[in-house]
Amino acid sequence: MRVVLLSILASLVFPFTNFGQTLDEVVKVGNRSFDTKDYYKAFRLYEKVLEYVGEGRYKGDWDSLYIKYRYAEAARQFNNYEAADSMYTVLCTESLGQNMDVYARSTFNLAQVKKSLAEEIFALNKTNMNRAVLEKARQLYQEFLDNNLRQHLKAFPASGKDDPEGLSPEDKLEFDKRAAKGIADCNAAIRAADENPGGIVLEKDTISRLSDVVNSEYSDLAPVLIGNELYFSSVKFPSGTTAHNRQSRTYSEVLKATFSGDGQGGLGAVLSLDTLAQSGLFNDGNDFSHTVHTAITHNGTWMYFSHCPQGSGESPSCKLYRRENKGGAWGDPEPMDSINADGANTAQPSISYDSQTGAQWLYFASDRKGTKGGLDIWRCQVNEADGSLAEPEHLSDVNSEWNDATPFYHALSDRLFFSSDRGSTFGLYDNFVWESCGSEKIARNLGLPYNSGFNDQYYFLTEGGERAFFSSDRPESTRFIDSLDACCQDIFTYPIDNSMELEIEVLGCNEENITSEAEIKIYDITICGCREKAKEYFEEKGRKFIEGTLVKQEDGSFKYIATVNRYHNYRIFASQEEFETGSANIALDCEYDGRKQAALPPIQLSPAFVDLTFVVHDKITELPLELEDYSLVFASEDAPAPEEVGKQTFRLFPKSNYTLNVKAEQSVYKPFTLLLDSVRLTKSCTDIIHVELEKRCEAPPALEGIAFFFDNDKPDRIRKSEWKTTNQRYNAALVDPYFAQWKDNNKKFNYLAFNLKPYVVNSWADLSGKVRFDELEGGRTDTLMNLITDNSQANLDRESLRYKVEKRPDGKFNITPDTTLVEGRIDRFFERDLKGDLERFDSLITYIKEYLETGSPVRVTMQAFCSVRVSGIISDYNAALAERRILCIRKTMEEALEEKWKGVSRAERQRYGKLIFLPPDAVSDKGAARIFPDPNLDPDKDEGGTYFLSAALDRRVQINKIEFGECGGDETSSTKTKTKNPGQP
Repeated sequence: MRVVLLSILASLVFPFTNFGQTLDEVVKVGNRSFDTKDYYKAFRLYEKVLEYVGEGRYKGDWDSLYIKYRYAEAARQFNNYEAADSMYTVLCTESLGQNMDVYARSTFNLAQVKKSLAEEIFALNKTNMNRAVLEKARQLYQEFLDNNLRQHLKAFPASGKDDPEGLSPEDKLEFDKRAAKGIADCNAAIRAADENPGGIVLEKDTISRLSDVVNSEYSDLAPVLIGNELYFSSVKFPSGTTAHNRQSRTYSEVLKATFSGDGQGGLGAVLSLDTLAQSGLFNDGNDFSHTVHTAITHNGTWMYFSHCPQGSGESPSCKLYRRENKGGAWGDPEPMDSINADGANTAQPSISYDSQTGAQWLYFASDRKGTKGGLDIWRCQVNEADGSLAEPEHLSDVNSEWNDATPFYHALSDRLFFSSDRGSTFGLYDNFVWESCGSEKIARNLGLPYNSGFNDQYYFLTEGGERAFFSSDRPESTRFIDSLDACCQDIFTYPIDNSMELEIEVLGCNEENITSEAEIKIYDITICGCREKAKEYFEEKGRKFIEGTLVKQEDGSFKYIATVNRYHNYRIFASQEEFETGSANIALDCEYDGRKQAALPPIQLSPAFVDLTFVVHDKITELPLELEDYSLVFASEDAPAPEEVGKQTFRLFPKSNYTLNVKAEQSVYKPFTLLLDSVRLTKSCTDIIHVELEKRCEAPPALEGIAFFFDNDKPDRIRKSEWKTTNQRYNAALVDPYFAQWKDNNKKFNYLAFNLKPYVVNSWADLSGKVRFDELEGGRTDTLMNLITDNSQANLDRESLRYKVEKRPDGKFNITPDTTLVEGRIDRFFERDLKGDLERFDSLITYIKEYLETGSPVRVTMQAFCSVRVSGIISDYNAALAERRILCIRKTMEEALEEKWKGVSRAERQRYGKLIFLPPDAVSDKGAARIFPDPNLDPDKDEGGTYFLSAALDRRVQINKIEFGECGGDETSSTKTKTKNPGQP
C-alpha cells in the first residue's frame, strides 16, 4: 500500500560498484529498489544497464523497453523530470507497436511529467505557466482516453522471461480516472495562465527558503513553530563506507532549530540546530525506521510523532507514538494503541489549540478502514492532563476519493490546511484549505506560487497567523547532487500581513457625528473572551488598549482608524461626557478575507436623558386632541415614572425600556401602546413624537342590539288624523307607565295574567307546524308549542314559553301554559328588555356624541316591527305605526344630542360630524310570533294582540346598522348591530 510519508524517501548511495554482477542481476537489484521506493538507486542502476543497451552489449533476458520505462519512471518518482521527459518521449516512439503496455504507460506518465514541467519559475515569488506545455500534457491525457490505451496495461514482469498478465479491470479504470483528473488539472492551470499572462508576482507575503542551516541537501519537511523554536523532520542519508553497501539505508529524524527575533515579530538568524536526543525508537538511526512529524500540546507536556519502520525491501509502515515531558526531559515513546489501526498507516499528527475554549484536537492522516480514498484526514480530542486521545472522527466533508494528507487546523481562523492529489492540482500534491465561512464549506487550492508543479505539503501557520511554513521539492530546493535537477523537499516560509484598518464612527443626538469629541478604546478580546467585561479585565491585567488616529473625511466629519488583525475579536468602547458610554463588538472572521478595511457600524451613544414631547391627534382628521381628552401612562420594569418637564414633555432614560399607553377619554378611540426602547431613545436628545389615535369601527359590544319596545299603539299621534307623527319621545314618561308596578295599572301583572290563562283552539290546523312532540319525565308524551324551527335562528340562544297541548273529546285542543317558564320570561321582558335597553340607550347616545365630536359622521339605519293583527299581514295601520315609532326614536336621539351639546358654540358645532338617518328597512313582523304562540290563537283577538308576549316583543324599533364615516381610512366603514331576536335571552 502506498504511503505518503514524505514526498520522497529516497536512498542515496553510489549504486553500482561490483562489476562482477551480470547485467540482469543489476536489473533485478534495480527492480527491488524501485519496488521499495528507493527510486534514486533504481535510477542509477537502470542508467548503468542502459549504457550497455545503447552500445548494443546487453544480451540479457529483459526487453530493453521495460528497462527504459523503469529508468524513466524512477527518474519521475524522485522528481528528475528532465530525464523522465526525455526518456518517455523516446519510448512513445520506440514502443508503439512493439510493446503497447510500455507505450500506454509512457503516454500517461509523459502527460504527468509535462504538467509538472509547465511551471516556469523565475524566482520564488514569480511564477509563469507555460501554456504550450500544458496543452501538450492535456493532449497526451486525451490520447490515452480516446485510444483506449488502458486495454494494453499489464503487470510489470517478475523476470525478463515472464509474459505478464493484464491489469485487473478495476486497475485499468483507475488509469482512466487519473487521466480525466489530469485533463481537469491542465484546464485549471491553463485558466490561471490566461488570467495572468505576465505570470503571478507576489509583492507582499514574499516566499523565501529557510537557510542552509535548516535545509540540508536532503529532504527537510513537516515544520512546526512553537515560540522561536522550529521543529521539523529531516531525511538523513548515510555517508562513508555504509553508503557503498549494495542495499542502502535511509532514516528520518526530528530536529529543532532555535531562531533569534528580527525585532519586528519575525524570525531572525538561526541560533542553534539540534537533533532531538534518541530515546528508544525515537530518532533511532540504527534501525530501518523514520521518526517524523512532531506535534506538541499547548502546555508542552505531550509530544506525538510518527514512527515508520522500514524493513529491508519493504515500504515503511507508520504508527503514532507519544512522549511525556517530565522535568524538562522527554520520556520514552509509548504507542498510541487507542488510535493506531492494525494493517493501516497512522501518521502526520498535528495539534490544534483553541485559546478561547482550551480544547485541543489531534489531526492525523490514515488509510484505515472507512476512508474514501488512499489517505484520509481524521481527528480526535486530546486530554491534555494525561495525554489520552478520544475516539477518532473521520472528516468526511473534507476528504475526497484521492489522497488527503498532512493536516493542520488553524484554530484562530477556523481553517483546516492539508495537502492532496485531488482534482485541480498544479503538481503531484498541492496545499489546500478547507474553509467554513457562513453556510459555504469548500476546499480551496492555495494557488500559485504557494503551490507549484511539484510536491507542496505540510502547510503550517503560526498561532496568530502572521507567518506560514510549508515543504516543497520545487526546483529552488537544495539538490544533493548539483548535476541532478531532482529530489528533495525543503522548508519554505513567508510572512502574512493580517493587519486591517478598523474604521469607527461615534454618533450622538440626531445621528450627529461626534467622533472627534469621543474617547475611543479598542480591546483585543480574542484570547480572554471577555466580551462584556473587557475594559475591567484589561485594566485589572494592566494591559493597554489599541490606539488609533482621527482622520478627517471630505464631508468634514471624522473617523477613528486603528490597525487591527484579521481573525481577531475586538470590543470597542466610546464615551463622551454628555452621553452614556457605548460599546460594540466586531469579529474579523472569514467574511473579511481579502479586505484591508473593516467598518464598524456606527456606535450610537445614548444621551444621559431624553426629553420627549408627545402630540396626540386623530389619525384620520389629523386634528390634535385636547390635553384633557386623553391620558399618557408610562410603564418600565427598571426605571421610575418619567418626570414631566414641560407641556406634555417627559424626561426618559435611554438605558431603560418604556411602554407608553395612550388612552382617550372618548371611548370611540382605541387605546394605543407605544414601545420606547433604548434603540429609539438614543436617536435624539429631544424629540416630538406624534401619536395617532384610531377610531373604532364599531360600537362597543355592550351597546349592540338595542331594541326600543313600545306599549300597544304607542307612541301617541299628534292628532288622530295624522298617523305617522308624534310628539312623544322614548323616555321615562313613555316607558314608565308601561313598566308601572301599581296593581291598578300594572301592565306586567296584566301580561302575567293573560299569558298564564289557558285557552282553547278549535282545530288541529291552527296548530299545524307550530308544535313538536317532546318526551317528558315519567314517560308521558306531551305536545309543546313550537320552540323555533326557523333555520336563520339556528345558531342563536333562544327562549320559549312551554305550553301543554291536549286534545279534547269534542276535537278541540286545550292550551295550558307552563307557569314557571311563562312567569320567568315575562319578568325578563320588563326588567331586562324594556328597562335595560332604555338604560343602554343613553350610553349609545353618549358614544355617538363622542364619535361625532371627532368630526366623523354617523349613519343609522333602523327597522320597525309590529305585532300581527291579522296573521301574516302588515296593514296600513301597522306601517303608519312603524313610521311613527321610528320618528320617535330619531327625535329622541337628536334631542338627546342637542341637550348634551347645550352651550357649545356654533363654530365648534360646525367642526362636528353629522348624525344621518338613512331610510329605514321595511316594516316586519319577523320573529316573535313564530317563536311564541300566535296572538291569533286567542279567541279574543284584540286582547291577544295587546297582552300576548309575542305581540309585546313585536312592538319594537331596532337599530340594524351604524355606519362610521372615514373609519380606518375607508370612505365608510360600518357595523351591523347583532339583530336580537325577541326570543333571545
